[in-house]
Amino acid sequence: MDVGRANTVYEMLRRANYTKNQAKILALLEQVNSASMAEIVGLLGITQSRATSAVHGLMRLAVVQRMAVKARPGRGRTTFVYRLTATIDDLLSRKPVTLEVKYDPDGQDQ
Repeated sequence: MDVGRANTVYEMLRRANYTKNQAKILALLEQVNSASMAEIVGLLGITQSRATSAVHGLMRLAVVQRMAVKARPGRGRTTFVYRLTATIDDLLSRKPVTLEVKYDPDGQDQ
């Protein structure tokens, strides 16, 4: 793994307003192509709940996808791996989208 590249990517992603854990996961996935949740947790040294939360956020942003993998055909538990949907350069060039939602308890538009 190219630690220098991973650190550079991490810093670029942080400047692009990804959270620390999201940036770590994206930098990792660029290096290893795909990883299971257990591998993400083990390699990055973050908790399972923080990794899950970060990955789910990245999936909502459509920058990470989950793929089912069977170790052997037939019966047995399916495992999942996560991978980037685009290159890091493509992710950094995307324009962020801001959505503003206002709640009006009276049901009247403002």
